[in-house]
Amino acid sequence: MSRGRHRHSSVLGRSVPPIAIGVLVVAALGALAASPDTLVVRSVGIAAVLAAVGVGVVLRQRDRTARVAAELAATRRKRSEERFEEQLAEAEYAAEVAEERATRFGRRLTAEKSRLAKAETEIARLLRERAVSVAEQALKEAEAHQRALAAARPKYPASPAAYVRAASVLRQLEQAAERAEARRESDQRAAVALRPAALPESVPTVRQLGAAPERPVLSAPGASAESVVAVRQRARPASRVPNFSFFGRSGAAGAAAVRAAAPAPAVGSVTELGAQGDLADVLGDEALAESARYAARQQPVEQPVAAPEPDEQHARPEVVDLTPHDDTEIIHVAQLRAELS
Repeated sequence: MSRGRHRHSSVLGRSVPPIAIGVLVVAALGALAASPDTLVVRSVGIAAVLAAVGVGVVLRQRDRTARVAAELAATRRKRSEERFEEQLAEAEYAAEVAEERATRFGRRLTAEKSRLAKAETEIARLLRERAVSVAEQALKEAEAHQRALAAARPKYPASPAAYVRAASVLRQLEQAAERAEARRESDQRAAVALRPAALPESVPTVRQLGAAPERPVLSAPGASAESVVAVRQRARPASRVPNFSFFGRSGAAGAAAVRAAAPAPAVGSVTELGAQGDLADVLGDEALAESARYAARQQPVEQPVAAPEPDEQHARPEVVDLTPHDDTEIIHVAQLRAELS
């Protein structure tokens, strides 16, 4: 059977057999009515019966064929419906599986999003901690650099004002020495004026620095002027500035001996302004000469052995130590010169 629009029989094909049977019946009735011959009438009757039987057989075959076709179509339709239902069930199952998979993927996506959010939070925290640690490290390095700069910076920076202060300190020391000497001389004059009149007036004899005259009281004739002055001097505390004293000399020879026996000055002391152990460059020639004159005036005075002077301790020159009252700041001149150069 052809498919498409020719699948079913046409109207003409369905109406041909009934039309042919009707034509044969009409022809037979006409022949019976028009022909008086019996043979002709019988022939027409037999042909009509045969035609009717043939048409009945054809219609029966068509009916059977149509029934088989209808049953086949119903079977096919049923199979198609069953296949459609199966496909529909499969589609529904696939939809359910897809929905379940989508739900599972949604849960996994939510878990991944939460984990990513936690990772971002942890990364932000680590970045903040890193920034804080870097800032602390930079602050520590800056503080260490500042401490290094402070340690490298000189304690007493060299400046013109430092030299001016040093000169002022030296002038103050010289003025203090002059005032102490004037006060001592006035005390000696007052002590001489208060002596009793019965005592014979002693004539002071000034000894030369290089000579060592004999004294009746002393038993060692070879004693020098330096030994006498050393005996008469009292012990003085150690000065904060080594080898620096205005009243510790006994003439030019004694000063030379002290300079020769004195150790090398410490680095950074005031005496380093001149030569090693030379105080003339620091104090000045006038101050050194004045110290020599004072030492010459303080030479021992010979008294009679029979009549010792009662106020001998007042007549002796007393060395005044200004070290406890000296608050002069020690200036490290060598360090200043090194920094200036």
